[in-house]
Amino acid sequence: MRVAASTLAFSRQPLEVALREIAALGFQFVDIGAIEGWAHLMPSAITENSEGVAEEVRHLCEHYGVTPVAFNAGLGTKEPAEERRRLTALCRVAQRLQVPVITLGASPKGTPLDDEIARWKRLTPIAAEHGITIAVETHFGQVTEDPKAAQALVERVDGLRLTLDPSHFVIQGLTLDDFRPLLPSVAHVHLRDAGRNGWAEVQMPVGAGVVDFRALLAALREVGYDGALSCEYIDTIGNLDIAANLRALKGLLEAVSGE
Repeated sequence: MRVAASTLAFSRQPLEVALREIAALGFQFVDIGAIEGWAHLMPSAITENSEGVAEEVRHLCEHYGVTPVAFNAGLGTKEPAEERRRLTALCRVAQRLQVPVITLGASPKGTPLDDEIARWKRLTPIAAEHGITIAVETHFGQVTEDPKAAQALVERVDGLRLTLDPSHFVIQGLTLDDFRPLLPSVAHVHLRDAGRNGWAEVQMPVGAGVVDFRALLAALREVGYDGALSCEYIDTIGNLDIAANLRALKGLLEAVSGE
């Protein structure tokens, strides 16, 4: 499995700096943030110049010797027409860069499941037209914090897959067995260590939390997962040494992957 780093580790810095830091840590693969109003690519701006954005990102990745394997996106709108326009532009960039997966967040917890299904049925075909897999992230505070709701989404929306972030299940006290049924639907993975005591422990130093990376990777191998593993330590959460934890998680995942 390819081990990538998320540019959200350096979300306060421009994309070029994030890629430089990630390359300096020894990563060959990168998961690029495309979250409106935050980092690093703005979907609203991409709609004006998708080819130019693609070429700029290609140049930066080639310069620093990293390969993009996913976009972690937030479109910044729920207005259907604008949401489709921004996703279309982002898919064009992904297509040009041969990025296979775009992660998007679900709607807030409490959104009726039928409404969420209708939303994904509007979005998933756009990605499919460009040969891109769209994956909804399992995320605390969103519809997909419940593994059963996440399962219902992928079962009822053709082509929709999941980006698994186990930390968002772990902080609710859930275990691998609680979300194991989701694994065959996983197209991408976000990883960090985490504890069992709610949002305050969603990001802990490697080894200080309870995420069983060895068991998780074994379970993913059992279902034939061959996508990337993205180390996602985020610089706006807590006060950790981000670089040190990225380096530690990279070493752990590479060791476990080689077993």
